[in-house]
Amino acid sequence: WHRMVKQAMLRTADFVICRYKFLFLEFSPRSVMFSGWVGDQDPTFDGLQEALKRYLQSAWDGYANFGSDIGGYRSGNGTLGRSRELFLRWAQLGAFSPLMENGGNKEHRPWMFEPSVETTAIYKKYVSAHLMLVPYLLSTGSKAYETGTSSITPLAKHNDFIDKLIDDFQPDTYNYLLGSDILVCPVTDNPAKVYVTFPSGTWVDFWNSSNVYKGGDTHVFTPDLAIFPVFHRTGVLLPLRIVDGLTGFGDKSFANSLTLYVDWPDLNVRQLVEIRDKGMGMVAHYWMGGNPATLHFEATAHPSETLVVVFQHVVRPRRIAKQSIRGARQLRDLPEHPLLNLSSFGCGFCWDSHRQRVIIRPCGSVEHGVSLWIYF
Repeated sequence: WHRMVKQAMLRTADFVICRYKFLFLEFSPRSVMFSGWVGDQDPTFDGLQEALKRYLQSAWDGYANFGSDIGGYRSGNGTLGRSRELFLRWAQLGAFSPLMENGGNKEHRPWMFEPSVETTAIYKKYVSAHLMLVPYLLSTGSKAYETGTSSITPLAKHNDFIDKLIDDFQPDTYNYLLGSDILVCPVTDNPAKVYVTFPSGTWVDFWNSSNVYKGGDTHVFTPDLAIFPVFHRTGVLLPLRIVDGLTGFGDKSFANSLTLYVDWPDLNVRQLVEIRDKGMGMVAHYWMGGNPATLHFEATAHPSETLVVVFQHVVRPRRIAKQSIRGARQLRDLPEHPLLNLSSFGCGFCWDSHRQRVIIRPCGSVEHGVSLWIYF
């Protein structure tokens, strides 16, 4: 049945959401499961941990993309069936999973959990974060599916046979990499206490880019209910589709563009990313070096995209030039504004002194590719 449906849908962008393999029961084979969920859990923090165990097992077994029912699918006590704290912590996990899905018994509407305005605002922020990550998730998810691997890499140690098989194993951590560049650290109890040993490299707080952590260091976080511990690598090109200002990465004027976002650019290291967006691929890379520093950014052609490029934690550029077959063209240096309205100009760059970032919009679409020289 799965293979028949897959064949029928090859000419569309649709796919079937399936349940993954559990123990010896193969609800759906890996070859047809582009995205799925990890079964039904109780609406408790124990249920949340059970879902995360299925995350780890699915990843170890090579399932590409999956998520879990926000708040737990099964019914719990009371009118709502689950606590506000559990519902939001699970929603935060969903936002930083390949699949974010909400459903199950009793109440799953955020505005039904008091205080409703605050709960809904937190929920909306994480829905916005998931939508923003769609190009990143599609890029990593497609690569995982094509290579027979998973979008998720658990940081837990495991027995190659037993921990993949038994139901109630005890991992030493639930933290995982989403793709190669985002570190997700689930909150699995209330009150929250999360232990994070950072993988190799340098990491920046997803919500506060002034907080930077070194690989190998261990930290303990006690985040309030609005904060979910997530980090991304410094220097990497993150492909994003920013929909509003809720995440702090941009505002709603970014919504019609693909944004390539770099925090703390690397010196003398070439960074490259392969992107899937709107059914087509793009490759982008940059290199930064010299004294004074010069940054060269390039992206391959994409006929349907307008592009925004952001470099954060840099000094103010002296000038930026766009290179084409017709020669170099200086981009306009636009007046600084705390809320840049990208729709108000065709091309140029704007300096944001508050966040030490330069926001660049090359002229028009990138149907012929783009090459930028940034002189600091």
